[in-house]
Amino acid sequence: MTTKAEWPETIYLIPDTGENGETTWCDDPAPSVEDDLKNAIAYRRLDLLPAWQPIETAPHDRPVVVYAPAYDGLPAIVGITQFHPDAWFYIDEIRDVTLWLELPK
Repeated sequence: MTTKAEWPETIYLIPDTGENGETTWCDDPAPSVEDDLKNAIAYRRLDLLPAWQPIETAPHDRPVVVYAPAYDGLPAIVGITQFHPDAWFYIDEIRDVTLWLELPK
């Protein structure tokens, strides 16, 4: 068993690998020469991401990742948006954005 310190910072989901379209998880975005880097979907470890901040503290000059909690039977949603003076941090017509964090680099 590995310790948390040994876990990779990023793992990749690579769709349609192999003869039967299997999906592969690994710490290399292109583990073989047949794999195309643009197909890899990166997932960062949550414990390495910055903490969520109240939306009132979000910058108004660049896009940010935002969170809106579940509401009226709809699930919570995470998305990317940017401040607009007429719409605040808009994500949809029903849910209010409550938290933000910087876009991953």
